[in-house]
Amino acid sequence: MVSCQICQHENPEGAEYCENCGAALATAVATPAATPPSPVPTPSPPDASAVAPEVIDVSADARSAATAPTDASAADASQTSAGQTAPLPPDADHESPMASDVAADGGQASADSASAPAATVDAAPSPPQAATPAPASTGTGQNPRLLGVRYGAPTGDEHPLMGNRLVVGRFDSETGPVDIDLSQAPESEQISRQHAEVYKEADGRWFVKDLGSTNGVFVKTAGAATFGPRLTTPQALTNGDEIGFGNARFTFQTD
Repeated sequence: MVSCQICQHENPEGAEYCENCGAALATAVATPAATPPSPVPTPSPPDASAVAPEVIDVSADARSAATAPTDASAADASQTSAGQTAPLPPDADHESPMASDVAADGGQASADSASAPAATVDAAPSPPQAATPAPASTGTGQNPRLLGVRYGAPTGDEHPLMGNRLVVGRFDSETGPVDIDLSQAPESEQISRQHAEVYKEADGRWFVKDLGSTNGVFVKTAGAATFGPRLTTPQALTNGDEIGFGNARFTFQTD
């Protein structure tokens, strides 16, 4: 049924005008359903099966290379079955020309380096060393002693130097005894009661010094012709020196 929009009369299907008022009827036209727009085609991802053969082939090649038979007979059999003749492997006894040349060059270089004389480095000349003079004989020997001398000859009178400090003089009741008593010597009148001291230092050398005597102390070194001047300071003694206590003379001797 078609309803009139003017009088609302129901008219039969297919009527163009209203039976009641004669108004034109609006024929119901079926509105086609809206067709949704076609979706934009999305590019499909590449078929994995198209790429897979290459990967599979590569892995297959790697597996085949890894599992390739090492036996020469197996390689020959596989190549023969394929209709190809396998080339013979190089003889182990014959090296390649390049390898032989390199080995020859290396051997020649080794031989040359072995036969080449080693470089000699001239040592810097050592500076000349000054000659060290021989030390003079000192009074550091063993068994030091004073040997009496009179008229230029030994008297046989010997006084061993047993201590480190010995006083030479004359016994006197007021000053007491001395280590080397010359009161019985013919020259005793010229000897003071405490005339001199003969002593040894820590380094082993012997010295003689005047203790303020009246007639002094004198030393004639070994090989000298005369005595030196009267001592005013201690003097070191060497083997063979002659000492004068006043006019009493003694030779300093060591072994």
